[in-house]
Amino acid sequence: MSTKQKEKYDELIETTTDEPALLIVFNDDFNTFDHVINCFVKICKLTTDEAISKTFFIHYNGQDVVQKGDFETMKSMKDALTIEGLTAVVQYAGQN
Repeated sequence: MSTKQKEKYDELIETTTDEPALLIVFNDDFNTFDHVINCFVKICKLTTDEAISKTFFIHYNGQDVVQKGDFETMKSMKDALTIEGLTAVVQYAGQN
């Protein structure tokens, strides 16, 4: 997904809703496990054990919900993860 596609995607889902926003991170072939784990701990405020578990799940399944909450917080985390080289999107729980 290109940067422009991600921005357009974020704009489309930024609507008023009571549903939590989901931060979804995708597997890639270039970030190390240590880097991803450190990003999850630092940016997403996961414990080390949670970060390790999420990282391995993403590695073997292609993607996972790393965090959920209000849209602005999830978008901020997504932006920080993207700066670190990870691929992530934010969507509402009811969206496919």
